[in-house]
Amino acid sequence: MFRLISALLFLSVLLPLPSVTMTATAQEKPSPFSDPQEKEKIKKALEALTGGQPKKMGAHKPQDPHAALDPERLIQVALQHMDEGRAQHAIDTLTDGLVRFPDQPDLLTIRGSLLLQQGRTADALGDLEQAAKGAPDNPSIYINRAQAYRRFGNKTKALADLDKAVDLDPDSVAARFNRGSMHFNASRFDLALVDFERCIAVDPHAPPPYFNLAMTREQLGDKDGAIADLKRFLELAQSEDWRDLAEKKLTELTSDGSKPAESKE
Repeated sequence: MFRLISALLFLSVLLPLPSVTMTATAQEKPSPFSDPQEKEKIKKALEALTGGQPKKMGAHKPQDPHAALDPERLIQVALQHMDEGRAQHAIDTLTDGLVRFPDQPDLLTIRGSLLLQQGRTADALGDLEQAAKGAPDNPSIYINRAQAYRRFGNKTKALADLDKAVDLDPDSVAARFNRGSMHFNASRFDLALVDFERCIAVDPHAPPPYFNLAMTREQLGDKDGAIADLKRFLELAQSEDWRDLAEKKLTELTSDGSKPAESKE
């Protein structure tokens, strides 16, 4: 069976942050960088953090450069670090915040998401489980916790979390996409079809759902639909590796076996 684009992470409850396959968007909020005083606070915090090598998770000593920042501003600083390639600094920033704001759900959610991105699955799962206790109505927690469960091989808990995320936000592309992938891998192609089609209805310009929808249509015997979805994927996708796979699959599905002309926008 042809492989799927496997999963999306919802990495931020406040700001968008790129994942491996797709950017998970979130509701926009005013940026603190538009406020000169807040901008100066964050600048000082960043300067204090970037002077040395990334350290182990723990509070800043002897002085905490984040002492003046609330949880939302701490998350902004952490995301700034991620944007500039300082993953451990981002995690340290959130850890410092949790010293002052224990069990704060947003800080736990973002740190858990970043730990998951770094492959630290056990630590991530601990954060996300604690975050779910404090914010049981936040679908992003369940999306990422499901991914942690999947890495541990617990498909039952992973699917239950994705069901919960979809119940909370029926238009969540990340939740629908990941659940659709699980349904596909379990040969529940009709259910996978529903989830991938909903992803495209919500965000018709996101490439990954078109690829997975094409693979699902093929399994259901809809060859023409699979071809159309692969062509649309090639119009949108940037990843050369996935484009190569899509072109190979498209060649396989075309009746004469010849490689089709590249789609143009």
